[in-house]
Amino acid sequence: MTRKDSSKRLTGEDPSDTCGFVPNSNSHHVEHDGAPANVHGAVGKAARIIERGLIERFFGPSVDAGALAHDEAQRARAAHTDPLANAEIIKQAAVRFGADLVGTCALDELKTTRDAGMTDVPAECNRAVVLAVAMDARQIGQSPAPAAAAETSIGYMRMTICASALAVFIQQCGYQAIAAGNGMGFSVPLAVRAGLGELGRNAMLVTRQHGPCVRISKVFTDMPLAADERITFGVTRFCDECGRCVDACPPGAIDVNWMPFDDAGDSGRMPSASFWVDGEKCRGFWKSNGTSCATCIAVCPYTK
Repeated sequence: MTRKDSSKRLTGEDPSDTCGFVPNSNSHHVEHDGAPANVHGAVGKAARIIERGLIERFFGPSVDAGALAHDEAQRARAAHTDPLANAEIIKQAAVRFGADLVGTCALDELKTTRDAGMTDVPAECNRAVVLAVAMDARQIGQSPAPAAAAETSIGYMRMTICASALAVFIQQCGYQAIAAGNGMGFSVPLAVRAGLGELGRNAMLVTRQHGPCVRISKVFTDMPLAADERITFGVTRFCDECGRCVDACPPGAIDVNWMPFDDAGDSGRMPSASFWVDGEKCRGFWKSNGTSCATCIAVCPYTK
């Protein structure tokens, strides 16, 4: 589901209905050409502080800020037993909380997800709601300048707010819910399985709507949810012939040879990005550059 899809459901066909949700037009981003680096740095730092505070308060298996008392939870669960209806409700809520894209998938089809900081996640939390928030392509396009790093931090902040709020919402429906960012579960294979996009040559999720210009978060839950289907729209073939990210990467961290999903991807085994993206080179450039880099996102023809 996209933000636009949910808007139609929540407000009707008339997008001018201000009583409901209006699709994102990126108008919340204000661009200041030539802004000094210290301004972008301060914006990025503020976003990171908010993100860290939310993670400490709302992320992790032990967090139950929205959990109901036992009897109340039982009543709430009884009202939310239909996987299809639940998925629709959760997707609409996610969009209201700021997601631009949202999908669902089963964890038992993704074996690798439990190898990534998920040992404390209860086995019954076998569903994932995968959320993507779009970043402003104009700001990311300035990479590796500080403006792009600030936009990346804002993306992380927004994804954290969205996942935190959705986890509380699911807990209010009587179910367990664990919000997660990069530190729990492999985001890209989860997002691919949830139908948000495909794996790109830059080892990132490439979405139809925004290309790789997104940040991903997840909510793991035991709520019955109908799973979405994977989608394909030609990313693998295009990336085989393109190579812009390979040529543009400042430290040359993206190998010419890469290993996209194949039919075995259905088992959840995504080849480690370390096979064709050199993390040490990437982070080394961040250090020498004085800030993060998003050049592989900026030059991707899918970015918009």
